Amino acid sequence: MILELKGINKEFKIDKSTSFNALSNINLGFNRGEFVSILGPSGCGKSTLLNIIAGLDMPSSGELFIDSKSTKKYKAKNWDFYRKNNIGFVFQQFNLIEHLSALENVELVMSLTGQKKAARNKRALELLESVGISKEHALHTPAQLSGGQKQRVAIARALANDPDIILADEPTGALDTKTGLQVMELLQEVAKDKLIIMVTHNKKLAYDYSSRVIQILDGEIQSDEQLKQQSNINTNKTLNKKNKAMPFREAFKLSLRNMKKKIGRVAITAFAGSVGIAGISLVLGLSNGANIFIDQQITKFATSNVVSVSKLEADPKNKEKVKPVTDKKKYEFVLDNDKVASLRKKVPDNIGNWKYENKVIETQSGALADKDHRQHINDALEGRLPVDGKDEVIVNRAFARSMITNGKEKLTSEDTSKMLNKKVKLDLASSGFDGKQEFKVVGIMDEIDVNQPYIYYSYNDMIDYYKDSKILVKDEQGNKVDPSLIKAMGIKLTSAYDSLMKKPKSYEVVLKDAKDAKEVAGWISHNGKDVQDNSELNVSMMGGQDKVGTNVTSFSLVFQMALSTIVNIAQLVMIAFLIIALVVSSILIAIVLFSSILERKSEIGILKAVGARKKDVMRVFQSEAILLGLFAGLIGIVVSFIIAPLAEMIVNNFVDFDVSGLVKIPLSGQLFGVQVPFLQLISLVLISTLVAFIAGYLPSRRATKMQVIDALRDE
Repeated sequence: MILELKGINKEFKIDKSTSFNALSNINLGFNRGEFVSILGPSGCGKSTLLNIIAGLDMPSSGELFIDSKSTKKYKAKNWDFYRKNNIGFVFQQFNLIEHLSALENVELVMSLTGQKKAARNKRALELLESVGISKEHALHTPAQLSGGQKQRVAIARALANDPDIILADEPTGALDTKTGLQVMELLQEVAKDKLIIMVTHNKKLAYDYSSRVIQILDGEIQSDEQLKQQSNINTNKTLNKKNKAMPFREAFKLSLRNMKKKIGRVAITAFAGSVGIAGISLVLGLSNGANIFIDQQITKFATSNVVSVSKLEADPKNKEKVKPVTDKKKYEFVLDNDKVASLRKKVPDNIGNWKYENKVIETQSGALADKDHRQHINDALEGRLPVDGKDEVIVNRAFARSMITNGKEKLTSEDTSKMLNKKVKLDLASSGFDGKQEFKVVGIMDEIDVNQPYIYYSYNDMIDYYKDSKILVKDEQGNKVDPSLIKAMGIKLTSAYDSLMKKPKSYEVVLKDAKDAKEVAGWISHNGKDVQDNSELNVSMMGGQDKVGTNVTSFSLVFQMALSTIVNIAQLVMIAFLIIALVVSSILIAIVLFSSILERKSEIGILKAVGARKKDVMRVFQSEAILLGLFAGLIGIVVSFIIAPLAEMIVNNFVDFDVSGLVKIPLSGQLFGVQVPFLQLISLVLISTLVAFIAGYLPSRRATKMQVIDALRDE
């Protein structure tokens, strides 16, 4: 016997004090080749008995033997294995999955055992043809088939995995007489080498087609009649043993077909879920574009390829203090960098007061790189560069504004003629030199306007001017002192003269390309070692002047890093808010999946009835979550590219300069030092998918806990 029931009882509790017996002391055995009909009126326990045989319901007491082995210790996975391999179901209401074609309904059962697509397709077509379904109708969905055709498809599905046992629950109940007879003949044909157990209340059909009829009344067996001899087959043949899983691609296909039916809801959910991803994409684009914009603007500073270098070492006389390094040889390591053009003495920072007419302009100043390394200036310069020996300078717009309008108005390109060829005077008295020199403004730098006046001069001119100027020294009464008497009087030279003309405490490094400033500054500050972390360079440039080691200073670099830090902080703040949007979208996806589970109860019941494991059911709904996340991510990326130019237009309306290209959504990124195309976009889609996958976990778990009988009854 392949099935044996011993002392089976099934009690249903109505409430705490009331119950009734659906089955009482059922003892039956079944063999291959039998066509067994279980007869009885509605509510007599027929379907309950069928459900216990299928492992869809458990008896209150008694024991079911399969292949002479007790099922008392069976776990859920054992029952799934049994139904998947050995049971074929034919339901009264057909229970076909509506969004799959007839062919796909039959293939589904085989996909649970891991059969390959080609083999599944071939067998499904053969089975459908054998039950009278043409190739044309095989591609129709259940809604396009008649009742008889649906039941034929259900029979083909029941045979798909070549099961040993066919269970038919009122297979002709929803059919007309003629079609019902055709279905019975099909089942009779199948019964030659299988066990068929059919539940019916139609006595005539049972006696006309069955080899054995069992009558039940009020949960008890009334009779067990053998009508025909059992087919001459090998009754000792063991049950099939195939245990493979449903591939993820099949789960995805089921989800896609279901989502196609609800395309409107899916679109709305995916679009709502895309908000967070679109926002993150735009924030990354804004941050990336802002940093690129900053880098581009920084190279427009006239001295962006000139950085100041100084060294501090421990004072041997007082170990707690440091002193400046004045030995030039200790600076020569910077020339080992192939991006460095030259090392030169630094002109003092405070070289004197600049005057225009009767106004003293509070300004900073800097020496330009040599004429061979000024290419970065050309695009940002109105006018021309200074010529050595001609006493010429260039200024930025803030300086020009101070000259022309006392700094109260912004200048336009039409004001260029007012700025150029003006004369400014340099008074070096504050630096310890006697004399005033007049310079002509020959160019205006179009730098980022931070309202800080800046003037740029030729390095060679200023060095020569210092050398040619007389030293200005005053006594305690403020009277000028003859320079020749300085030593005799014991008066110390000024710091400006000392640092420039004797042993300078710092030098200037001229770079071949302004774009390399940050890299080279980091390399120098770490004594010839590359800096991977910009925060290390930041400390070196902005807080390391009292520490032993090499310090680098550059107004343009400090400005660049400060702006980049602000951009990065803003990016983190915005992303934090957008993460909240992702969480909200994940909750929405979870709600949609819960709704989908409620709508697909019948499908869950069918899947479990034909042997789908909990993992298989979970995969179906996890696949739906993954697809929603994938669609949301892709939509988010597309939306961000659409919004990007609009965002730039809005920003342009609020600022006075052109920020076209400010939102540059990165199309690639570095992974382990390798540039990967579309890395950041792919990462965003993966994040969206992962968030949706996590959001779909609980709903998917709920689907696995749904009882088969309840799910099918709900339909």
